[in-house]
Amino acid sequence: MDLVGYRKMGHNELDQPSFTQPLMYAIVKNMNPVRNLYRQQLVDQGIPEETLAQIDTQTISELEEAYQKSKNLEFDAEDWADVKWEEIKDPERYG
Repeated sequence: MDLVGYRKMGHNELDQPSFTQPLMYAIVKNMNPVRNLYRQQLVDQGIPEETLAQIDTQTISELEEAYQKSKNLEFDAEDWADVKWEEIKDPERYG
């Protein structure tokens, strides 16, 4: 199986993928996003569009709430450190 991964808009906001991969991104530009394909499959299987719209609304609301909470989040970087990081920094000590 050949698997080609891509980001529709390139690697970041400054990247113009059609410059380095013009043929591939000419195709990508016209592709229907997987989300839309899956949504249509759900509708075809009998899930009402209203239900999908409710899921969209709820998901966006939850993401927005998490985003707002993240603005005031305070954490100590040391809380993220564990022995595995120490092993990387000092392999002879933990070898």
